[in-house]
Amino acid sequence: MDDLLLPPVSRRSVSQKLVMALHRAERLQNLLHSNSQNLHGEPFLPKPKVISVIGSRGGCGVSLFSSYLAHLVSRELKDQSVLMADFDVEEGDLRMIFGGQEALRARGYGELIDVVDELDKDMIGRVIHKVGDLNLLFSPSPEQLLDSLNLHFFQSLLNCLRDSFRVLLLILSANLGMPSTRVALSASDLVLVITEPRPFAIRGLQRLLALLAKLVPEADLRVILNKFDSVQALPTPLVEKAIGRSIYRKIPEDAALGLLFEQTGTLLLERRDLSVVASIYEICSDLFLVGDFKGGETGRSIGKELMSAWRLASNFLFGK
Repeated sequence: MDDLLLPPVSRRSVSQKLVMALHRAERLQNLLHSNSQNLHGEPFLPKPKVISVIGSRGGCGVSLFSSYLAHLVSRELKDQSVLMADFDVEEGDLRMIFGGQEALRARGYGELIDVVDELDKDMIGRVIHKVGDLNLLFSPSPEQLLDSLNLHFFQSLLNCLRDSFRVLLLILSANLGMPSTRVALSASDLVLVITEPRPFAIRGLQRLLALLAKLVPEADLRVILNKFDSVQALPTPLVEKAIGRSIYRKIPEDAALGLLFEQTGTLLLERRDLSVVASIYEICSDLFLVGDFKGGETGRSIGKELMSAWRLASNFLFGK
């Protein structure tokens, strides 16, 4: 057995490295339990994930897609730190998706204009509309002063939201000149671009992608093709050739979804037999149920440190 053990000096060196590696892993793990808290006083990961959703033109399905995705994310993460905000100041229709008089009467972030320089979690909480575990932030009502919704306002708002929530899902206007859109894009970890495979929508997508490439050249842009199998749809290879990039995901057309939504007025989260819902479940899984979100770089660093500690311990004990 003696010939399998490391020399005394090496054993001491290995033991010191083992202790250091375990301490580093412990420090990294403590990051996951930082003092940061969301609106409900619950700890969450220090760096939130910000996802923006934008359409190549109006009517591409941005609001409905975002609503399903946000609901599924809040369900899968099993917490109340997911916020969906309607940053489309001109044509935001998130209230219509959730319907009901309560949503129509709900306060929007336009009521924060006068307190923009003093924003805190409590003020944000007063304009949040709750649907289950999902937090909603509606666009301003038409009578509110939109001139005050400038870059400074949205930057302050977004900073406060990032301190309060684990996931931000922002619905944007395709008008890149809007302050809300510019601020959101600059802060986004991921930008999902929704389009329909029709000539007019694809031309709009070409222009939008070109502008995005100039405005946020380092952004992670992913194109989602909605209703890719509709009667008037262009073939996917033709769309990819036209935009010079591959399609990230495709969502089928499902007439039943629209009809059932109109009849019930609710999102059909349980209906995985509907192809649209099933497709959005897949996107949710790809974006949120893999290692790059649950723990992110911190989680991977902890794993590396623990593996390093295990190897050192193995060498120390078995000389392998």
